[in-house]
Parts: sequence; C-alpha cells; structure tokens
Amino acid sequence: MSPRSVLQKLSIAFLASLSIQCSDAPPSVSLDPARPPVVLVTLDTTRRDHLGCYGYGRETSPHFDRLCGEAVRYEAAYSTTSWTLPAHASLFTGQYTYSHGARYDADGPLVLGSVIDHPAAHRYRARGLADETPTLASRLADAGYATAGFVAGPWMTRVFGLDGGFQQWDDSGIDQENGRRADALTDAALAWLREHTAEPFFLFLNYYDAHSPYSPPEGWRDRFLDPGAAGGPSPEPGETLTLEEARAFYDAEIAFADHHLGRLLDALREWGVYDAAWIIVTADHGDILGEHGTLGHGRYLWEEEIRIPLIIKPPGGAVGVEAAPIQLNDIAPMLLTALGLPALPGAGGPYTRGDDAVLAELYPLPMMFVKGDWRAFVVGDYKLMWNSLGQHKLHRLSAEAGEDFNRKGFEVARSEDLMQRLTETVERLPVPEAHSVDAVTEVDDATQRALEGLGYLVRPAEELPDDDEQAR
Repeated sequence: MSPRSVLQKLSIAFLASLSIQCSDAPPSVSLDPARPPVVLVTLDTTRRDHLGCYGYGRETSPHFDRLCGEAVRYEAAYSTTSWTLPAHASLFTGQYTYSHGARYDADGPLVLGSVIDHPAAHRYRARGLADETPTLASRLADAGYATAGFVAGPWMTRVFGLDGGFQQWDDSGIDQENGRRADALTDAALAWLREHTAEPFFLFLNYYDAHSPYSPPEGWRDRFLDPGAAGGPSPEPGETLTLEEARAFYDAEIAFADHHLGRLLDALREWGVYDAAWIIVTADHGDILGEHGTLGHGRYLWEEEIRIPLIIKPPGGAVGVEAAPIQLNDIAPMLLTALGLPALPGAGGPYTRGDDAVLAELYPLPMMFVKGDWRAFVVGDYKLMWNSLGQHKLHRLSAEAGEDFNRKGFEVARSEDLMQRLTETVERLPVPEAHSVDAVTEVDDATQRALEGLGYLVRPAEELPDDDEQAR
C-alpha cells in the first residue's frame, strides 16, 4: 500500500468518524467532530523489537499491543536522530535537526545542569528550539484546541524550548537523571484530562522509564530476570548490572510504562473519547543493549537507536501495516493535513514528500564522542553513514554482518550514488541558523563515569575498525 493511499485511508476513517454520536458520552464530554481529540505519546528510549506487536517474545507491552490491533503499524519508522531533544523538536516542527537547530552545541546557552542534579550535567550544553517556531501544538492551539504536555525526561523541560504552543507544560518532578516515573506522569495527565474533555484537546505525554539508568520500581524489578542465570538475588539500585540483567531491567521499565499507558487508554475509553480520537504512540529513539559491543544511545546512528515503533489510530480506527519509510518529522504534517490545518514551514520526511530515503543526524559534543558528526541515509536495504571526519561507511542491513561491516570499499559506485543523493537532500533542507561547535575540555575519569550514568556516553567493549577494515 502506497504512503498516499494509507494517508487517504486515515483521512477516510476520520471523515467516517464525523457520524459518531456523542449523546452517549458522559456529561463532561463534548466532542466536536470537526476538531477530534489528539493524543500523542512518546515512549522515550524504547526499541521497536522489545514490543509485542513488533514480534518480541516477552510480555512487555500488552496495552500498546491492544492499541496496535486497532491502528496502523509502521514497519519502517525512523527517528531523525538518536537522542531526545532534537528528536522531539523534529516531531513537533516537522523539520530535520539540520533545520530546526535544537541540538548539542559547546557554545550553546542552555545547560543540562540547570535542570538536574548530576555531576556531569553542567558539561552538557545545547541550543533549544527557537521561540515562536511554528509547531504542531501552536497550529492546534490556533484552531481552538486546549493543548497540554506532560513530560518526564530532563531534556524535555521547558528550558529547552519544546513547550512552544502548549498552554500547559508540566515538567514537574524532574530533578534527577532518571526523570519522573510513569505513574506520576499519568496521574498528572489524567487530572488535566478530566477538566478538558468538554473541549477539543491535544494531549502530549513523554514516558521516560526505559531510559538508563535501568532501575524498575519494586514489584517490577524481577519480572524478566532469570533467577538461575542471575546467580543470586535481584541487584540493588545502583549496582553494576550484567548484560542480561540490564536487558531484563530495560524490559521491566518498558512494561511499567506500558501499564500506565494502559491507564490513560482505559480512561479515554471510559470517558467516551477513545473512538473519536487520533491516538499516536511512538518513540524518540531506541537503545543499544550489547549490540556492536556497546550500550546506550546518542553516540552513533545504529538501527537499534533510530528505527522506532510507530502506531497511529485515527478516529474510528484503521487497522493495517505500512511498509513505506516514515520518520518522526512526518507525523505533524500528516496530522495537520488530515485535520485541514495550515502546514508547518519546511516540514516533512520521506512519507509526506513521497521519497524512499531516510535521513538521521547526530552532532555530539566532542567530550562525548571524538569520531565527529554523523548523518545516516537509508535507502531500501542500504545505509550510508556520512562522517564529518571522512570516516564514511556503507552497510547492507540485511547482510549477516549488517552494520558491523563497512562495504564502502567494495561497493564504490553505490557509495558514491548515495553520497550524491545525501548531499542533494541536505541542500534542499531549510537553511539553519548558524551554530558553532568548538572543542570541549577533555573530561577526567570521574566525570566520564558520571556521563556514562546519563546514558549518552559509554565505554564500548571494543571499537569497530574504520575504512581500512577487511572483508570477513
């Protein structure tokens, strides 16, 4: 099914929903068929291959899976980057990182240490989303929607500019690296929702639980641990985890967030809002759990980091599977088109522009990663990795070695063709404001360990060879 036909299917489902009778809704609910409720959820750091409806064996996501059964599931959904701030900026503006400019910047005016208490947080500098940038929330607010965001992660606090267009932005309770838990986040969102079901509303939630450090709450910690393999009791918070324990705790964090996502969805059903609403659930990025000899995210653009879950339920529902490539920056333009609202300037990824090429970008601080900036360009089965230091790579994703083998020296013509397409794609993007990224003082061992605790800097078990690697 083509991207256009799926978008048409979603729009037809929306038009069909105009006949939904609202007389059975509770007195506090008043649905305007022309302005249906919109619920957008990001599951921070959540890998698609750790969710049931994407084929995972552990029961991590029964509520997500139930929603998936009434929605369109996207099989080739990608983030625009591998960390939180620029990914959400792309989600809200429809633009790539190159254009919206919310990213790491050694000279940036914003410091993570102003938000959370962490030994290394003062070294994380960035630029946020510029004031007055048109966003999905601002378009919906202009159309008469009540708009509110409830967030859980440090990079989501209002200082970084993601609150543009939201009449309420709840970033309370975020003062530590592990943010706010899903139970408190859902409680706050439901309290707001109870007061706003009598008007068109846009509700955004960011669940942060799956982000490192992995530390599921009591009652969830042992859910996926193998008692025999663990060799003893469950590790205590703060203890160094084995790889298997890290994976088990990561899955438990996903399950905990899914449980509270279920509370939100159940409330929408109980209050007569669910059927008439657009409900979109995705992730900003994933996480590496031992693949490529490392852990974490935000240092590279591996598939485990940038290929994400995405399900969209339009009013009335529309069950299906979509194989065409789509990115976070396609979501806002898709939704605004379906609602008949003005487009966002410079917005759209491969799905809305009718292209087959995925673009992701990463501009890390030098203290985090000394191998330079990266751009990933995925076309079909091939992935070109452009590097600012010239260490370009070409991967064939379906090959046995996948991203652990650089094919650039063996498929020169393909590499050159994709490099040319990447150059042309970037040249067509809206020109960003100037950003400078200068050298940052090298960190000491104590700060390095603290950065690792934040999940954006890790010690890989081994470094992969660069362009001189030989065929295996």
